[in-house]
Amino acid sequence: WATFARQYWLYDCYKQCPMLSAERISRYLRGLHKPISAPDLTEVGDFVVVINTRHIAAKDNSRFWDRLLYTQHTRFPSFRREETMREMHCRDPTLVMKSEIRATMPSKLRERPIALARAFLHPDGLDTVNKNLLNNITGVIEQVLPVPKRLDEYSKQELDEVPRLFELPENHILDRRQLSDRPKDA
Repeated sequence: WATFARQYWLYDCYKQCPMLSAERISRYLRGLHKPISAPDLTEVGDFVVVINTRHIAAKDNSRFWDRLLYTQHTRFPSFRREETMREMHCRDPTLVMKSEIRATMPSKLRERPIALARAFLHPDGLDTVNKNLLNNITGVIEQVLPVPKRLDEYSKQELDEVPRLFELPENHILDRRQLSDRPKDA
């Protein structure tokens, strides 16, 4: 019965591409990761708790945020609304991930809303998630892209192990602001 039971999965969107992440999340929402998945079985999907949707990173960050358009239509004349990815993300940080997950789902009218109801999207980290959801989480979905470390996150030992192409002299000035600190005769 454990195969048929619904599990709660956790996915962290920190510095992840929303398009690639949505494909992986929709597989879990539809139950395609389970060995019992079949085209005629639609109600085998799991629950997915998605955190850090505020910190997504799209490819080509400088232009992609302003170039990608999301369209909504109310099916009435002249009620088509287009919004860029940046505008939608500023309005609500969870909307970009929600619309990308919705786009990766099949367009069956019955399956899509049911599967989307099983996705719990949170703009920030684990501290904003309901405690009942956290108690039910049984696994973590692996992130699509590796998250790079910042320079200040490396230890002194790891920085010393990096091979050097050349050594700078001790009196070398790296910053122009240091020029005012130097003595006049130097």
